[in-house]
Amino acid sequence: MRTDPFSVPNMLAALLGRGLKAQITRLGDPSHQRGHIQVEMPVKGRARFVLIGEPRHGTIGWRAVWDGNDSKPGLRRRRLSEATEAYRRMLAAMREGCRSVQPDLFG
Repeated sequence: MRTDPFSVPNMLAALLGRGLKAQITRLGDPSHQRGHIQVEMPVKGRARFVLIGEPRHGTIGWRAVWDGNDSKPGLRRRRLSEATEAYRRMLAAMREGCRSVQPDLFG
């Protein structure tokens, strides 16, 4: 839904609008209410989070899951990622959603 600041397309717009490298990796049914968005962190090696969006109490709720492994190097990359400004911007997008949503054209 275009008017929900936490819908999958609006969350992607919020992440991209904050200068993050993000892409939708999985869409659910309906596609605007469920999905996964992969967010790359500016850390050398494979350092990314997957944001999982699911309906909760009339809006979309988002949670971040580390998409690396749990080896020593993977956990080090996670700690380094969590210390970046990009991680803080990702959390802000999850909290605030998209500030400028388009009105629903047909509703």
